[in-house]
Amino acid sequence: MLPDDEQRFATELALLRKRHGLSQSELARKMVDAGWSNYSQMTVSRTEKGERPIRLAEARSLAGILGATVDEMIAPERTPLGTVLAAIDDALDAREAHQRAQSDLTRSRAVAEDRSRAYRRALVSVLDQLTRAAPTLSPDERTRVIARVNDLEDAAEWAEIRAAITV
Repeated sequence: MLPDDEQRFATELALLRKRHGLSQSELARKMVDAGWSNYSQMTVSRTEKGERPIRLAEARSLAGILGATVDEMIAPERTPLGTVLAAIDDALDAREAHQRAQSDLTRSRAVAEDRSRAYRRALVSVLDQLTRAAPTLSPDERTRVIARVNDLEDAAEWAEIRAAITV
């Protein structure tokens, strides 16, 4: 467990990074540009999670990139403005998650509709093929076809196909 100041810094780091619209990778690139040659997305992630201690010079660089001071990032109490901004950030994060979920749901519906249309086209094709082939099928072949049709009995359209087979 990190000491309180380091834990507050880690928490504030994640909030400020998000407030600035930076990904962990983008913040890591900015740290590399600032002279921290081995800084990576994983370093940012572990720092934000409080899984690694942070050096003072590193803290100053991160704070500077994010437009803050180390003191502001470790302050035990947030200012009223800081509290409001944090609440807004939380709401924006929740909205983004909601929008992603809505987008995923819309894509899922579109995929389901596409698959449903493909299934209907396949049923029409089967009916068309059976209509043409039914007169030439032997009784054994008809029995095999009916057995296969019964495997997909969940569709009302199959009643029409069964009728075409028995013609």
